[in-house]
Amino acid sequence: MNFVLLFFLTLTVLACFFRFYSTREVKLYFLYYALSVTVLYTPAIYYTFEMGTSYRLFSEESLAIYQMLSIGIFIVMFIADCIAKSMYPAPPQIISKKETDAGTPAGLKTLFFMFAAFLLVYILIYFNKFALVTLIKTGTLPRRSDTTGELPHWFSIYMLITTLIPASYFYITKNKSLLHKIIGFFIVLFFLGIDGNKGCIFAFCVYIAIFKFKKLLSLKNIFLVFMGMILYLFLMTGNFNFTNGENNSHLQGAFRRTFVTQGAGIPNRIELKNNGYEWQHFRISKDVFEYIYGHDEGAYPTFFAIDIGIRWGWPCLYAVCMLVSLLLAVLSQKIFNLKEQDDVLRWLCTNLIFVLSVSDMLHASNWIRYSYILTVMYLYVFFTRSNSPSKEQNKVPTQTASL
Repeated sequence: MNFVLLFFLTLTVLACFFRFYSTREVKLYFLYYALSVTVLYTPAIYYTFEMGTSYRLFSEESLAIYQMLSIGIFIVMFIADCIAKSMYPAPPQIISKKETDAGTPAGLKTLFFMFAAFLLVYILIYFNKFALVTLIKTGTLPRRSDTTGELPHWFSIYMLITTLIPASYFYITKNKSLLHKIIGFFIVLFFLGIDGNKGCIFAFCVYIAIFKFKKLLSLKNIFLVFMGMILYLFLMTGNFNFTNGENNSHLQGAFRRTFVTQGAGIPNRIELKNNGYEWQHFRISKDVFEYIYGHDEGAYPTFFAIDIGIRWGWPCLYAVCMLVSLLLAVLSQKIFNLKEQDDVLRWLCTNLIFVLSVSDMLHASNWIRYSYILTVMYLYVFFTRSNSPSKEQNKVPTQTASL
């Protein structure tokens, strides 16, 4: 039964791939699809072909339900993309290329330098408490900084970092030399990985790979992605020696955490639901973590709409998936794909897509993250539009030919 469902799931995934990848308006929505594959499809392969038993505390029935849910979600994504393209067949540009190159607004400069000064002071004060610094100094892989409680208000500050640091990098290096871009890239990697968080480094490298590989053999971009993935694996394994037996196991664990871990929370949730487990208010991700690991010192988030389906039924899950997929399809269609030069807006939307793919909507902190990213997106558009020349100024006077 599970092999039959996996076959139909594979057909659905391939249909979405050819739909999203074969049209020129796809890049951001394709990223949403690609991240969804790592949560809704690759775990199904892992468990159906019995490649391992990691995180497996669920039955074959729960695995089958997980595969059927995944098929439905990919169909919803496909339909949402079709609706968006029929609604906006020729999306207008929000900011023209001339407006984008109009210069840095004074308001953006002020906000950027205030944020940079605050972040620099904060890092200097707590420098020795960051996970990446501890790993470099001692060679041991510590717990992530956001789980130790040693950094005050770190959740809010890291939310600023993941949004503004990459966006600032794209904005500042837009017309700079290759050397400036490479130096800036390593600075971004340092900030994204300073607390031991691997996911944001992975998202940033995926962004570079999808949006900056304009040529297959672009050595600069291949080098940047390669170095980013090296740091990602370094944070996974604890050192740069990936050849010994112990680190081969760590390396396998890194790929497993990338392509299995996030999605494994879904069949485990279904198993608990089928067993009549009484959820404690809105603690689903914490309850699942305790169910899998045997203690409650963490949380196990997964695809954004799954917990809604666990709480209020699968029709609610598909309704939320349709709304979010339609929103992302419209954003991708109407705003971003005709604006190849605006990496700031594309990164902000990428960040939103990444957060949605690895967080659940029932957690209040995630709504803060969604709202924050959308607010920054709005402010960026507001500042750049208010700084750009008006339409009247952009008009070229026409001359009438004399008869």
